[in-house]
Amino acid sequence: MSEEAAPMASATATVPTILIANRGEVAWRVIRTCNKLGIRTVAVFTSTDALSPHVREATVSVFLGDKPREYTNAEKLLQIAVEQKCDAVHPGYGFLSENEAFCAAITAAGIQWLGPNSQTMHDFSLKHVARELARSAGVPILEGSGLVQSATEAAAAAAEVGYPVLLKATGGGGGMGIFTCLSEAEVHANFQTSQKQGLAFFGNAGVFVEKYIQKAHHIEVQIFGDGCGGCIHLGERECSIQRRHQKVLEETPSPLVSPQMRAQLTAAAVQLGQSSSYRCVEHGITELTHGSIDIVEAQLRLQVPALQPAGGPQALLATLASARRFGHAIEVRINGEDPSKGFRPCPGVLGFVSFPSDMPGVRIDTWVETGTDVSPNYDSLLGKLMVFADTRAEAIEKMKAALGVHQLRVPPPTNPAFLRGVPNNLEFLRAVVADAGFALGDTTTRFLDNFVFHPRIMEIMAPGLQTSVQDWPGRVGRWSVGVPPSGPMDALSHRLANALVGNDESAATLEFALSGPTLKFHVPSVVALTGASFPAELDGVAVECWRSFVVAAGQTLTIGAVQGNVGVRGYLAVSGGIDVPLYLGSRSTFPSGSFGGYQGRYLRTGDALPLGLGSESQSCSAGGATLGEQPRPVMGGTTLEDGSCSWEVGVLPGPHADPDFITSDFMADEFHSSPYKVHYNSNRLGIRMVGPKPAWVRADGGEGGSHPSNVHDHVYAIGAINFTGDHPVVLTVDGPSLGGFVCPATIVSTELWKMGQVRPGDSVTFRKLSLPQAFAAVHATDALVRATCAAATGGGRRRDGGEWRDGRGWEGGRGGGLAGDRYVQVEYGPMELDLNLRVRVHCLEAWLKGANVAGLMETSPGVRSCMVEYDVRKLTLSRLLKVGLVRARTRGASGRPGSRQRRPAATQSGPRPGSGLSHLWLPAGGPNAANLEHLCARRGPFTPAKPWLLQFFDQVCFFQVGESELEDMRSRFASGRYELDISEGVFDVAAYNAMVVALQPEVDAIKARQQQATEVQLIAETDSLLALAALDEAAGVGALGSSGADEEEAYNAPGLLKVLSMFSANVWDIKVAVGQAVRKGDTLLILEAMKMESSILAAADGVVRAVCVAVSQLVGSGSTLVVIEESS
Repeated sequence: MSEEAAPMASATATVPTILIANRGEVAWRVIRTCNKLGIRTVAVFTSTDALSPHVREATVSVFLGDKPREYTNAEKLLQIAVEQKCDAVHPGYGFLSENEAFCAAITAAGIQWLGPNSQTMHDFSLKHVARELARSAGVPILEGSGLVQSATEAAAAAAEVGYPVLLKATGGGGGMGIFTCLSEAEVHANFQTSQKQGLAFFGNAGVFVEKYIQKAHHIEVQIFGDGCGGCIHLGERECSIQRRHQKVLEETPSPLVSPQMRAQLTAAAVQLGQSSSYRCVEHGITELTHGSIDIVEAQLRLQVPALQPAGGPQALLATLASARRFGHAIEVRINGEDPSKGFRPCPGVLGFVSFPSDMPGVRIDTWVETGTDVSPNYDSLLGKLMVFADTRAEAIEKMKAALGVHQLRVPPPTNPAFLRGVPNNLEFLRAVVADAGFALGDTTTRFLDNFVFHPRIMEIMAPGLQTSVQDWPGRVGRWSVGVPPSGPMDALSHRLANALVGNDESAATLEFALSGPTLKFHVPSVVALTGASFPAELDGVAVECWRSFVVAAGQTLTIGAVQGNVGVRGYLAVSGGIDVPLYLGSRSTFPSGSFGGYQGRYLRTGDALPLGLGSESQSCSAGGATLGEQPRPVMGGTTLEDGSCSWEVGVLPGPHADPDFITSDFMADEFHSSPYKVHYNSNRLGIRMVGPKPAWVRADGGEGGSHPSNVHDHVYAIGAINFTGDHPVVLTVDGPSLGGFVCPATIVSTELWKMGQVRPGDSVTFRKLSLPQAFAAVHATDALVRATCAAATGGGRRRDGGEWRDGRGWEGGRGGGLAGDRYVQVEYGPMELDLNLRVRVHCLEAWLKGANVAGLMETSPGVRSCMVEYDVRKLTLSRLLKVGLVRARTRGASGRPGSRQRRPAATQSGPRPGSGLSHLWLPAGGPNAANLEHLCARRGPFTPAKPWLLQFFDQVCFFQVGESELEDMRSRFASGRYELDISEGVFDVAAYNAMVVALQPEVDAIKARQQQATEVQLIAETDSLLALAALDEAAGVGALGSSGADEEEAYNAPGLLKVLSMFSANVWDIKVAVGQAVRKGDTLLILEAMKMESSILAAADGVVRAVCVAVSQLVGSGSTLVVIEESS
C-alpha cells in the first residue's frame, strides 16, 4: 500500500471497475490510486467540470448534464454505475457520500459501497446521535443537549449547560449551521437560521446545544476499520486553525498532545470505531507520517474482492497498524476566497497556477491548473498542499518554502505555490505559517480571531468607466494570428506614470476613461496619476496629477470625472505594478476577446487587484517625484468655438502611398492640411473620423471590392489610417489585424498616444513627418521616460538609450510600403487571389525567422503581402532592407505542412450544385482571435501557448448535419466533449494549381455574374445615399443638436444653471422632466460615446426648467442639455 504498490498483474484476473461519484481534488486523488493499481475508473462530470483533470484521467468519463447539482442525482449515478458494470462506487466526501438512501440503493444493486455502511452513516451523520454513541462507548464528550424544538427550549438548554454555547445543526458539516452564542438573545437570534441551514444543506432541521470551549484545540484521530468491528488508529491531527469552523491548516502529530494524552485519545477513538463498525476515508498528512501508505488503496483492497490481500481484512489492518510512524507533516488548504472580506468565495478563471513539483517531501492534491474556471456552484477548495520533514521545525520551514514565503516575484513553474487570476488565500497562508504563535504551537480554535493580515491588494470600491488593467507594449508577437496587442491607448502617459513611481515602463497600470475609479489600498504604496486632468482625493485631501505620492494602508483614493475639455483617459500606476497573470505574454486586458488583465474584462466593484512588491522600499519621498509642465504631454492644441479641441498628429505616408490609390494633390492639399472630426462612435478598436473625401485614382477596388477604397487583403499596422469607404478610421490597440481597405498613411508610434485622448467632436490634422523626425522622436521619448524614472528612484534604474537611427535606405513604391516608423509591408504580384503568392510570403517569413535578425519583432502574412514589424531601437530600416527584405524575390515552394480538419455545417436545402467543393484552405487570417479558446486551452489541439485552433494552410472540410445536431456539437465542443477529426498533411501547390485550372471556366462565369451584380448594386447604393441626404436636409439634420439662439439667450438669465455636454455624444437616456426638483449629484441624463455611458449629474439643488435634447439625439461638445433654476 505504498507508492510502489503493484498493479493488477494477472492476465486472467477480472479488472475491477470503480465509479467515482464526486468531482475535483478528491475524484482525481482516487483516480490516481486506481490508475496505479490498474483499476478501470468511471468519472462523472457536469459541463462546469468538463475540462477538469479527473475527467481526462479516468478510463471512462460520463456527462451528467448542465445542472451543477447533478452530482447529487442519485438515480442517474446509480444508472451509470449499472450501465458501466461497476464493481464499486467511491463517494468521496460531500454530495451523496453520507446519503443513506443512495448507499442502500448502490448496495441493493449488487455494487460495493466504498465507505461507511448505511448504519454507520446514519449513526454518525446526525451529530446528536453520534454524541450518544460516543457516550455509550465510554468516550468523553462535552456537555450538551438532545434535539431542541424551539428557540425557547434551546435557550433553556443553554442556561443549563452554561454560556457560551454552540447551536449546532445535527446534520451539518463544514461549519454550516453552527453558531456561537454568548447570551440568551443570541440563541433566539440564531436558532431559526441554524434550522434553515441544516434543512437546506443537509435535509435535516434538527438543532442541539453544546458547550463552547473558547480556547479549545480541535484534534482528530485517524482510524481505519474493516466494517466488522476491527479497527486501528493512525495517530492524531491538530486541526485548530479554522475560519468559520472550517479547517485552514492541519498538522500531525499535534504539538499539544503528550504521549499519555495520545494513548487516551487514540484508545477512545478505536473503541468508538469498533462499536460502530467504522470504515474510513483517506487523509494525506496521515499517509506522509506513516511511510507514505495509501489509505485509498487500503480501502480498495479491503472492500473490492479482487484486490483483497492474503489473510483478508485482518492482515490488512495488521499491515496498516505496523506502519512506522515518524516525522512531522503539515497541510494547508488553498481556497478560492478573499481573506480580506471574511473569506468570501471568489469564483473565476485562474490565469496562472504553479505548484512545487521538484521539492522533496512536498505533496499537492489539487484539481486546478492554469485556465481552470472556478465555479461558484461548488466549494472553494482548490488544493491541499502538504509537506513532510523529520521535525516540526523543519516541516514549518519546508512549508514556508513550498508556499514561497520569501518569494518576491512570480516564480517559474517548478517553484513555490503561486495562483493568480482570482483572489485566493495563498498570501494569507504564507502569513499564518510565518507567524511566531504558530511556530510555538500556540494554536487554539481562536487562533485567527486576532490574527492581523494585510493582503497586498488594491480594492475596487467603485470602478469608474471602462477601467482596465493594461501594460506596455502589450501582447506583442501575436498580430500574425489576429491577437491585438491591447495595452494603453495613451502609451506615453502610461510609461510616465510608471516612471514617476520607479517602475519599469512595462509594469501594469489602470486605464480609465471620463470618470475614474475609487480605490482602497490595503498596504502602503507609492502612486502616480497621469493622462487627462482628473481630480483626485486621498481620504478627502486633494492630490496632484503628474506627481507621485504615498498612500498608507487603509486609505482610499477617489478619482473623479475628467475636467476641462481636453483628453479623455487617465492612468494610475502603483509601485510594483498590478500583478495580474500574464496571458500570451502580457497583462493587458482585451475586453472584446474576454482575456487578459483581471478576468478578461473591465473592472467591477469588489474586485481585488494584487500588487507587486517594491513600493515601500523605493526611494520616492513622501513629497513624491514630479514631472514638470514642460516635459508633460501636451493635451490638444487650440480650443475651438464649440468647446472641442484641435490636435496635430504626426504621420508617415503608406503603406498605400499616393498616387496608386489616392491622388497626390488630395494628399498634399487636403489630407495633410484639413481637419478631420472625431466621430462619437469610436473606441479602443478604432477612432472613426469624418472629413474631406478622398480623390480616388481608381473607379473601384477590382477583386478587392466595388469601392475604390477596397484592396485585396493586407495586414494592418497599429495606427494605420484606414479608409473604409470615404471616411477614415484610425486602427488602434484593440483593432483588427487583417482587412481590405486602403491605408494611405500611418501615425508614428510616438504620436499615437494622442488618439487615446481625443474626444468625440475634436479635430485632428495629420501632419506629414520625415523618417529622421519619427526615429528621433522615439529616442527622445525613451530619454524622457528614463530621466523621469531616474528622478523618482535616485538614478537607480537608468538604462542605455541606444544610438540614434536615421531613415536613409528607404525607397518606397510598388512591391512594398512604409507603415509608420515600425512596420514595412511587402507585396507580391498583382492584386488578385493567388495562393502561389501566399506560398512566396510563407517562404519569406521562414527565411526571416531563420535569419534571427535582432530587432525584427514579427512577420504577419496576408495572401499576397506580409507586414514586417521591427524595433528602430535595435534595427535600422536600412539594415532591415539589406538583410531581410531582399528576400522578397523568393520563389514559391512545392509544399507546406498543414492539417486537414472535418467540421460540421448545417444546411436547409442540401449541397450547392456546381463545383461540389467541400473544403477550403486558410491562406491568411485563419488562426485569428475569433478562434481563441483561452479558457479551455488544456485539451485537444489547444495549448496555453497556442490557444487557437487553425494554422495557415490548414484545409477545412465540411460535412452536412442537421441544425439541432450542429447546436449539440457546438455545446459539446465548448465544454471539451467534442473531438475534431484532425489529420496531418501537406498543402500541395501543384495539386492546387491543377484544381484552379480545372475550375477556371466556372470561376470566369461567376466573375462575370459578379461584375453585373456589382454595377447594379452601385447604382442602387448611389440612389439610396442621395435619398437619405435629401431626407436629412429636409429634416434639418447634419449639424450636431443644440438649442436655438433665442432659447440659449433666455437660459443665460440670472438664477439659471446650464448643464453642458463635455463632448460630442448620443443621448442615451433622460432621467428628469421639466418641473422636477433635483438635488446636487442627481443623474439628469446619460450620454453614450466611444461605447461608454456617462451620467450627467446636477451641479446644484434646484428645479428643472428646460430639457434641451431628446433621446437618440446627437449633441455636440458644449451643447446645452438641461437648464436648472437653482434653489435660493
